[in-house]
Amino acid sequence: MKQLTRAFEPRRLMRPEEVACFLGVSESTLAKWRCAKTGPPYIRIGGQVRYDARLIEQWLESRTEESDDAPTSSLRQVELQVHGARPRIQRSHRLRGHITKRERCEGDRGEAQDRSRGGPDRPEQNGTGTIQ
Repeated sequence: MKQLTRAFEPRRLMRPEEVACFLGVSESTLAKWRCAKTGPPYIRIGGQVRYDARLIEQWLESRTEESDDAPTSSLRQVELQVHGARPRIQRSHRLRGHITKRERCEGDRGEAQDRSRGGPDRPEQNGTGTIQ
């Protein structure tokens, strides 16, 4: 019988529950990562999912980001478009019967007509309901 020249080094295979606990995420998150192919590499053995501990360490190292200690400005430079004044309400619109607070105040001072009975181009009603 032939002897193996290399020693077999067994892998430490972890179940998804163990990996989720180790990474601090839920098992469903691991499943979503597997579907999206964004998570740590996994091995499927007879329908069961296993993770190699060394590959998880390598995956974590590849995702490590260096922080920049340079001071950053907390204020962003933003340009906003300056708009003109709000357009006036179109009084010739078919739904022109709406009375604003301003118009009510002007009506109390006698400056504007009371529009509760009709606008300037509507006939005014007297108390009997007939149109004059």
